[in-house]
Amino acid sequence: MPRIATVFAFLPVLLTGQVTPAAQVYEYVGQPFSTASSPFTTADFVTGFVEFATAPVPMGTFDETDIVDYSFSAGPLTLAPSTPSSAASGTFTFNVDGEIESWLFTVSGFAPGSDVTLGELINTDWNGIDDGDDYAEIDDAGAGQAFNEQVPGTWNAIPEPSAGVCLLLALFLNWPRGRLHVGRSHRV
Repeated sequence: MPRIATVFAFLPVLLTGQVTPAAQVYEYVGQPFSTASSPFTTADFVTGFVEFATAPVPMGTFDETDIVDYSFSAGPLTLAPSTPSSAASGTFTFNVDGEIESWLFTVSGFAPGSDVTLGELINTDWNGIDDGDDYAEIDDAGAGQAFNEQVPGTWNAIPEPSAGVCLLLALFLNWPRGRLHVGRSHRV
């Protein structure tokens, strides 16, 4: 009976070939900083991920209201929703293949309970043609800054399992164990 239930559960996918768009995660890996002051070094770079609530629409745009999770690091600095009083803002533009083509993304650390920045900041931007940078800073006094210019990093989509993979996995997990006795009677 579980096999029949599994087949009926996936019947709409089999008939339409469509599934509800799931959340989409993109990873970013920047280039090493060209200029850095302690505690950053020129071996450090911006890296992180953004998770959007749904898959992007080709040639569409997302902003911070579409972000459900993020985490970005640059050397010793990491900012994420788990970081007290951090906030993300930005805009992402997608090409016809659903890849991030241009972006402006900033994660800031704020003093708890206020809108005053602590100076903790990670920023990455690229206009899709010839202008952009990665930037990080530790405090407002100017100590601990790092950046590069005109050398964008890369975004990669983390693939979600396809409906076919999910169907095969469900059928495999529900397949009866042991030998099948086709055409034999099991009378005692």
